[in-house]
Amino acid sequence: MPGFQHFTSPLDAARFLVRENRLHELSFDDLSLAERDVVIADLRSELSRVRRRALRAHLMGAAHTALFLALGAAFLAIGPAGLRGAFDRWLGRTTAPEEVFFWAFQVLLASLGALTVDYLLRRRLRIARMWDHESRSFRDALRRAEAWLPAGSDSSSSGSDGSSAVADRGPVRDALAVLRKHAHERSTHYLIERLSGADRGEPLTAETWEALRSASRHLREEYGAHTEADALQRWIEMQEPRKA
Repeated sequence: MPGFQHFTSPLDAARFLVRENRLHELSFDDLSLAERDVVIADLRSELSRVRRRALRAHLMGAAHTALFLALGAAFLAIGPAGLRGAFDRWLGRTTAPEEVFFWAFQVLLASLGALTVDYLLRRRLRIARMWDHESRSFRDALRRAEAWLPAGSDSSSSGSDGSSAVADRGPVRDALAVLRKHAHERSTHYLIERLSGADRGEPLTAETWEALRSASRHLREEYGAHTEADALQRWIEMQEPRKA
């Protein structure tokens, strides 16, 4: 990775950038697919950590807001008359100058309280927004990592031994990219798992071929991704072993 020659490998440099949250400098051009998967695992781990901190910041902000609202409501419930009565009980009958001092002191105390509350809540809001921003940065980096393909990967040929672990898996990766956008749907979990194995070069079993055909149907009928579905269908027709 350019600019990080002191690291022993591009993978070490990429993982360092993830740990330091320098995601705008993260590049996958010098990584293999296996190394990319390691970086993706690091990104997901960091994203989970950042999301927990963002949630904690929002919860603390909500708790502070509720506390200050309760204190303000208590102050209003007591009212100026109640405070004046307590003031008289402590100091006895007040003179006119003392009464002016009392009202000035009460206004000053309310102003300081309002300024303190405003400062604390604004600070909590800035912290929550900072963690939200970091969470978005990690999500964007994760999307870049999952969509990245090494140069020339689509033109590589299958192994000469005739095995099903073919190298040209561009249509599979394109299908995976679409399916991952709908990962919240339970029906896609199995397909993503099977297609991920095919993308990593694992042996293509009968179950995997069936999942590939099912993914092609899902892309076309459920998600309207006709281009990816057609490409995946052609890839299946070219690569699937013919039955005797």
